[in-house]
Amino acid sequence: MEVTEVKNGVPVIEPTPLTQASLQREYDFLSAERFLKKLCADGIITENERCKTLQKLRDKLSPLYKEIRA
Repeated sequence: MEVTEVKNGVPVIEPTPLTQASLQREYDFLSAERFLKKLCADGIITENERCKTLQKLRDKLSPLYKEIRA
């Protein structure tokens, strides 16, 4: 997502084209996020471990809404 111009004080954002690969990465990230949440709820991993792993996943899979959730 990149702002290329501003009209009437509102940034005009160029849409990012979606590809099959980017949608697959998004699905993989969401699946892993749910799995980590379950592991944490079951007491298998700590909240701190879950957060660290999620950050590594964000860096690797680069979800579309990475900027919002970080």
